[in-house]
Amino acid sequence: KVLRTMFATVAVVSTALSWEEPILFDTTTLHHLPAMRALLPTTQPNGTRSRRRRLGSARGARTAAVCVDHTADGHFTSRGSHVAGAPDPKAAGHQNGVAAGSYIFRPPTISVCELEQLHSYCVDRINMYRAGTLAFSDGTVDSNVAAGLSPLVEWSGNHRCSSRMAMGDLLFSNNNGGGCQGGHHTSFSCPTKGGGGQNTCCARGGGAFNDATPVVTFDAVVKYLDHCLQGMWDEGIGLHPYTPGMKGHWETMRSPEHSAVSCGFAWTASGAVWLSQDFSGAVDESAAPQCSCAGKAAGDDDGCGGGCAGCAGAG
Repeated sequence: KVLRTMFATVAVVSTALSWEEPILFDTTTLHHLPAMRALLPTTQPNGTRSRRRRLGSARGARTAAVCVDHTADGHFTSRGSHVAGAPDPKAAGHQNGVAAGSYIFRPPTISVCELEQLHSYCVDRINMYRAGTLAFSDGTVDSNVAAGLSPLVEWSGNHRCSSRMAMGDLLFSNNNGGGCQGGHHTSFSCPTKGGGGQNTCCARGGGAFNDATPVVTFDAVVKYLDHCLQGMWDEGIGLHPYTPGMKGHWETMRSPEHSAVSCGFAWTASGAVWLSQDFSGAVDESAAPQCSCAGKAAGDDDGCGGGCAGCAGAG
């Protein structure tokens, strides 16, 4: 109870952290906790269960013939302030090695169906930690996992909104010194139910933190996401390399109060990617209904406000 209160208080002033970032900033920036709302008791949403595809160790996406298009169509400029379309390139800064230029919701080298797989992969990867399939880097097991944690439901209807927040945070970060300056700038602009939390992997590749690698393929995104999530989980044993004593991201991932999660992705034209994970006490179907194109044809209603997309070369 004390821990939850502390997180709720810190949420007002917190910024994100990148677990693999070099020590380029003052320690007050690096040691902030992830933004969280007060956690309220909740139960598993009726009739929902986790879509647990076996993607945890996947390399290279295998896509269905038809999929949900989670490509974002706008961004938040601040908490709750949504703007249609990508950020204005002229508003972009040239900070921390991230070049000024256009922002993109999905690189052309990642198909619509690969993007859907990335969203599901993100959820499944978190669930692998909660199930004990993935452990701390020293091989030990988390106490909550040992006691038994339920898998998180993939809140597919919230993925697109999570990416809008990710894009807004990426823009703010680039315009305010780079690094993790935009972490949680637009947090909780999307629906939550029964409390929630947000974890952020600050911009990676494309010039961010002096890493010129363009993170614009399925495999590249998976590599950087895996690295970030492992670092967050290792906070539980004090192995986070740049933030000793940090526990907030790990606590968010292992919380029994959370039963749903959506993931956000945003890119710069230079290939930097911003990754975020948005946790909720439950799925709120009235605010963001679940998406599905299973058994449907291209152009059919995806159930969450869009149309199902056909995937060329699906296999």
